[in-house]
Amino acid sequence: MYQFLFRVSPKLEIQNTPKLLKETTAMGKLDIHWRSNMGEKGRLQTSSLQRTIPGSGDIKLTVKSMQSTVDLEQSVDIKFQITNCSERKMDLRIELLNSKPCGILWTGISGRQLGTLEANKSIVLNYTFVPIKPGLQSVSGIRIVDVFLKKTHEYDNIAHIFVK
Repeated sequence: MYQFLFRVSPKLEIQNTPKLLKETTAMGKLDIHWRSNMGEKGRLQTSSLQRTIPGSGDIKLTVKSMQSTVDLEQSVDIKFQITNCSERKMDLRIELLNSKPCGILWTGISGRQLGTLEANKSIVLNYTFVPIKPGLQSVSGIRIVDVFLKKTHEYDNIAHIFVK
């Protein structure tokens, strides 16, 4: 007996359009055909599949690239994308927090103005951090502030890195 796990992901043109990604819930039906060892045909068709929309809020932060394994106290470059999922333009500021329990220290300027991000648009940022504890460390401490609304979006545990 075999068990299979399927992961369904949206087409690239939908992935790159935050508005479409937010609105699309219907995924269609899963139709599975097979033959047994004796040559008998089998078929299973599911009812229409619906996906739940993750609550990303007004701002979505995704990691685009980062090493998975590094040496202790060696700088690590991380590239992440910030997407404005709202229907209005936003004036943003990024803050990087270094705290003792966290196993990484951010380098660079915290409190940097990112400027205006138009509705349903994205920007890609490059930052650097230094891991200060060995083992599996969580990338945390990113705060994006909507300057107009004075609302802070907190991003912790956005990725993990193994430190040797």
